[in-house]
Formats: sequence, C-alpha cells, structure tokens
Amino acid sequence: MMISHLIQDFDQLRARFVEMYEVARNEVAAERTVIIGLDYVPHTDGQRKHLHRLLGDIQKQCLWYGNRLNTEEWKRLLASGLKKTKSIPGLDHDSFVLLGDPTSNMSQKMYADMILIAEMFGAENGVRWTMTRDEMRQWGIAA
Repeated sequence: MMISHLIQDFDQLRARFVEMYEVARNEVAAERTVIIGLDYVPHTDGQRKHLHRLLGDIQKQCLWYGNRLNTEEWKRLLASGLKKTKSIPGLDHDSFVLLGDPTSNMSQKMYADMILIAEMFGAENGVRWTMTRDEMRQWGIAA
C-alpha cells in the first residue's frame, strides 16, 4: 500500500500526519513493517528551461568583475544570493571552491525565487532578454 499527499500549508500538514499515523499504527499492530518518507515537489522542466534561457542572455551580455562567466558559473553565482554557500581554498591553493547544494535539488518555490533573482540581476544590468512575446506571456512577464 502506498499513500501520498500533496501538502501545501500547515493545516494540511497536521491533518495528513494524523491520518498517516493512524494508518501506520494499524499496520504495525498487524505486525507489518512500515516505511514512512517525505519528499518535496521538485522544480519543473519548464522552470529549468526558463532559467537557462535567462542565464544564456546574462552570459552573453554581462561580465562579473571583468570575467566572462559561462551559464553554469552564472547559475552558481546567482544561487549564492538565494542559498548560503561556503567558499574554501582549492587544492591548488590558487583558487576557491563554492560549496553548496546543487540547483537540481531546489523545490519549485526556490527555483521560482532563483528565476526572480536572475530577472532582477538582468534588469539591474541592462540585459536585453531574447525571449519572444509568446514566451514572455507563457511565463507571465510583461511584454
């Protein structure tokens, strides 16, 4: 038996936990082993594509302290504004490595925040977005 619930607020959280507890208690009472797990809704493929489109525009039009970064480097830099990261000296002692969770582990909410950070950075730095009007409407961006 597999039970899963989409929980979006604290009231639902409490109700679903009580429900799951009752089901698990009955299974254990029947001497059956129970596995209980939690997961989050990951970001969507559309969010990923949208972010990478923004990062591509930023990568082509912006420098960071005189350096041209690739899209993966821009993603890491912008993610550092959203999630705390730690930098440590690299093995060669001439570089630094950023430590933090990969963006692939971000929830839909965090990914939406990441897109917002990219859009704000682009707006503050005069990035001309290459999205079409249809794409902008799809993402709810004023065209």
